[in-house]
Amino acid sequence: MDLTNLEPDDAGYYYYSLGGLARYSCNTHPQTVIKGKVVFVVSDEFHFGTGRTYESRVHFNPAYEDALQALEESIRITGDEHHVFFEGLEHLKTVRGTFYYRLILGS
Repeated sequence: MDLTNLEPDDAGYYYYSLGGLARYSCNTHPQTVIKGKVVFVVSDEFHFGTGRTYESRVHFNPAYEDALQALEESIRITGDEHHVFFEGLEHLKTVRGTFYYRLILGS
């Protein structure tokens, strides 16, 4: 999907999907880059799935679009098909130069 012409709605949010369950509903353009080595984390804290925590592979200078792809993969790992709206990122920790970000999800 060509995202270069994707426009936000009146509230400043961008919406799109990759064709699976995951949905992008974030106020940051999907092609915005996060600099550095990044791991995306999803924990099934509400137990809508298996209760497992998902950690992506290490991404180098990923875009927010990569976070949506990680969410799609995490749905298969955690089994949480309820929280499928990617709404942003929260920095959790930095370990040996790798940034860990929790995917902020909604339903």
